[in-house]
Amino acid sequence: MFGKCQSSVECPFANGTTVLKDDDDAFFYDMLHRSDGTDIPIRVRSLGGLVPVTAAAEYHFGLIAKLPDFAARAEWFMANKPALASAVRERSDGAVTHRLLSVVPPDRLQRVLDSVFDEQGLLSAYGIRSISAQHRDHPVQVETPAGTASVDYEPAESTTSLFGGNSNWRGPIWFPLNTLLVESLRDLGVGKPVIPGIMPATSIASIARMTKLQGSEFPAWLESKMRAVEDDPKAVRAVGIEEATKLSRELLDAGVPGLHFITMNRSNATREIYQALGLTQPT
Repeated sequence: MFGKCQSSVECPFANGTTVLKDDDDAFFYDMLHRSDGTDIPIRVRSLGGLVPVTAAAEYHFGLIAKLPDFAARAEWFMANKPALASAVRERSDGAVTHRLLSVVPPDRLQRVLDSVFDEQGLLSAYGIRSISAQHRDHPVQVETPAGTASVDYEPAESTTSLFGGNSNWRGPIWFPLNTLLVESLRDLGVGKPVIPGIMPATSIASIARMTKLQGSEFPAWLESKMRAVEDDPKAVRAVGIEEATKLSRELLDAGVPGLHFITMNRSNATREIYQALGLTQPT
């Protein structure tokens, strides 16, 4: 996989189906392959164009010391494939040397990220938009044998019935891609303020269901406090709000740029936390 990752640097997504790498602005665009063999670039700045950025991973020499076979193969590759090995970056924190594998080389990555962190484009207050906001006023039109197709920026509910019409199916696609992007940017050494999300745990059943869906764990200390009063739903709710308030205060004191509350269409708990924190009451 070490070799395959670096081979992809020469020709990202070289399966002939989707991605056009534009050398003028560095972004990755979809390509429509027609039956007559011609290609039509679809120059829409979308979250899909950032998928190559997520193909990044970092490891340190302390780790591969425990993997001698991998270490030997990696060093052979670095010595015998100098053209591709040049895309591998190394850094040292003084004690340990780290090696970064990335499909997108550093010079192109910088140019791609210039557009990612544009608040008038892909960056929103809640993450990376699925489609750049610049397409609100500048839709992309593509001429096809079947007619003219256009793509513009439509937040929330769709204006057409295509793909179901509503936004319910988009979240399960948008959220994992944003998570992958954040993790990859961390490996790439790119720093950007992150707004933490807070979802008050107001019932044992709801938090147990949520952690199961996410594949995470119900924090033992919180579960213990809630179980101690589980016969009294109001007391359980009070514990959840108290702990969410403590966490929110700790985060604000640590200097986070803001808090994103996940209400699940139930805002009373969030309002109580706002009041306890002495913040402006949400409307």
